[in-house]
This record gives sequence, C-alpha cells and structure tokens, in this order.
Amino acid sequence: MKWTSSSSPPSEDGAQPCRNSIRWRGGARARAVLIVVRDGDKIIGPRFVQMLEEIHARGSVRAAAATLGIGYRHALDWIRRAESLVGQALVDRKAGGPAGGGARLTDKALRVVRAYRRVNASIYRLVERAEHEILDT
Repeated sequence: MKWTSSSSPPSEDGAQPCRNSIRWRGGARARAVLIVVRDGDKIIGPRFVQMLEEIHARGSVRAAAATLGIGYRHALDWIRRAESLVGQALVDRKAGGPAGGGARLTDKALRVVRAYRRVNASIYRLVERAEHEILDT
C-alpha cells in the first residue's frame, strides 16, 4: 500500500497504523480527528468527506459508495442526515434512465469539504506539536 500525507507508513513490524496518526518517539503514535455527531450518529467526519470527494470525482453516489465499501442506501441516508445538519443540499442527484443518472456536489458541499480539510490540517499540526508538550512536561 502506498501512503500519502493523509495516511501513515507501516510500523517496523509491518502493521498498518491508524490513518492520520503521527509517529511520536518511543514507538508511540498520536491521532486526533474531527467528527461531528448528532443524536449519537456520526454525521460529518473523514469518511463522509471522503464520500463527498468520491461523488465529485465519479459523478455518482452509487460509484462513490461502492468505492468506499458502503451500501448505496446507507450513503443516501448519510447524505440526508448531513443535509439536515447543514440546512442545505449537498448533493444534486439526477435519476437514471435512458440518458443515465448522476450526482454532483453543490457549492455548499464543496465549501464543507474545503473547510473540513482545512480544520483537520490544523488539528494534525496541533498533534505534531503536542508531543513535546505532553511527553516533556
């Protein structure tokens, strides 16, 4: 598996660490992530944002759900819950048929994705700096 800035390299024993974890000294790893929860349900978090990015790339909720290994109905329900939370549509869907269907992100969804990525990057930097504060106190 290749790793990017959004994932971590395997540890010395070959085990894959948590995504977005940061290697600290002494073999420790630290991780923090923003997850927005309402009524006990995770609504907006890294997986939801990844799903929106897949919808944007593939033009299809069904294809995005398949890529992430989640059911189509689960994806639609997740989108509806997020739309209820933000008070606006996030995905414009067009039913299939002879011309085919499709989906595209609304401007609001694009802003949500950008804002989430920006906030998560800030959290990542905070976790990087936290090693010294926590381990050296």
